[in-house]
Amino acid sequence: MNLEEAMITASEAIVLVEKLLKRGHLTTVQEIVFRQSWTGQTYLDMAIDSDYDLGYIKDVGSKLWRSLSQALGEKVTKSNLHKVLQRTLQEQNIRNGNEHFNKQIGILKAMAFSPDAQFIASANNDHIVKVWHLATGKCVQTLEGHDACVWSVAFHPIDQILATASEDNTIKLWNLETGCCVQTLKV
Repeated sequence: MNLEEAMITASEAIVLVEKLLKRGHLTTVQEIVFRQSWTGQTYLDMAIDSDYDLGYIKDVGSKLWRSLSQALGEKVTKSNLHKVLQRTLQEQNIRNGNEHFNKQIGILKAMAFSPDAQFIASANNDHIVKVWHLATGKCVQTLEGHDACVWSVAFHPIDQILATASEDNTIKLWNLETGCCVQTLKV
């Protein structure tokens, strides 16, 4: 497995963590701490961004890392989170005989064919939209940015734009050449 194949998104890591902890979904605050830790944010940044008390954020983080440490049998911290989960994923793949982690986890909520029928966009309950090349069956884009389940995807009939709508009450327009969100509409 090469480095590119091993990289997982924050949402995919959350799905893995929830499976490891075997107690359902992370709480809202746990998810904030996990996502922002995944992207390298400090606890102070998390507290400011979320309007939670710094001490509370640190406490939630400490308890989350302790629970993960117990589930994995090794120390998990904010700083080694990526490394530990990547290794765990790799070990699971070897144990299960899988070459690739099934990254599109969950229940399919929406899908759409591109106007040229070369691509398909799919969305499910993990907040992620994937664009697949039909001829190869490979994922060519992973679009992250919604804070809740994506219910609708639609390709622009001419331009390389994909529109996604989510229960976070936003519509996002994505440039399919770059994979970047170019506009967010609050509905």
